[in-house]
Amino acid sequence: MSARFDFCTEVVGFQLLRQTADTAELTVGGKYALHHFAILLPNRVALGLTLHNLLAHEIEIGQGDHDVSEALTRWCQVCS
Repeated sequence: MSARFDFCTEVVGFQLLRQTADTAELTVGGKYALHHFAILLPNRVALGLTLHNLLAHEIEIGQGDHDVSEALTRWCQVCS
């Protein structure tokens, strides 16, 4: 399907839930489609390094401040 699909399934370990000609819904555990996922980082330095790496690879992300944590959001583009 694409390098992103291969990354999500082969590297991260998600499984294919449903597939159409244009989309693939990924899952962990087989019941629910995956829309985004989180990786906990130990500090802001690690967050900054991760952000730099994502931008260097031209990966589109969003962000959020949830009062208890800061987040970069990567919607699973291979799914939509």
